[in-house]
Amino acid sequence: MTNDNTMVEDLATLNIMDEEEVPLVLLGDADEVKYLYDLCLVVRVLTDSVVHFPALKNTLGDLWHPLRGVSIMELEDKQILFMFYCEIDLQRVVDGMPWFFNRHLIVFHKLVQGEEPSVVPLWETVFWVQVHNLPSGFMTEGMARQIGDFIGRFLEYDTSLVTRGFGQYMRIRVSIDVRLPLKRKKRIGANQSSFSYVGFQYEQLPLFCFLCGRLGYGESFY
Repeated sequence: MTNDNTMVEDLATLNIMDEEEVPLVLLGDADEVKYLYDLCLVVRVLTDSVVHFPALKNTLGDLWHPLRGVSIMELEDKQILFMFYCEIDLQRVVDGMPWFFNRHLIVFHKLVQGEEPSVVPLWETVFWVQVHNLPSGFMTEGMARQIGDFIGRFLEYDTSLVTRGFGQYMRIRVSIDVRLPLKRKKRIGANQSSFSYVGFQYEQLPLFCFLCGRLGYGESFY
């Protein structure tokens, strides 16, 4: 009887909330966690239409042929997680941007440690852009950076065209916000009295609207 009374008293004084509030420090291999984040891409297809996940999975698997394989997982809100198993496979995909599925652009984001895959913003993509009608003397990396930051965010200047003697146009790699209209031209000049327009041609341009210049839908959107 005494034991029963003691048990009742112990249960009465037990505060489960106190135990719940004591933080549990998770022990693990930090390098292992970092490895997972370093080799992950979160993607979505830039379309309002339903994306058939098995078809997308098979199409990209055939296109990429990763040496060490890739795990593909469907997330919420039409987002998809790609987990690679070696840096070379992931870098080949990043360097090969832009990628498409059924003519629709695929938007990528490379995860970093601490990011939640299901909530990362997916609004930027990468294009190679040709800059035409540049005046003589403007084919410089400094000018490439200025024009690249006007189009979006400058990433890279293709110097091979200069070294091979091709001076018809400049080629730059830029990151673009897909929510904004594509830039088509820019007025430039060496001084305040002489101006000209340069035109932009986006390589591998996907479905976009000719009316407003936005990626992701055509004129039928209206």
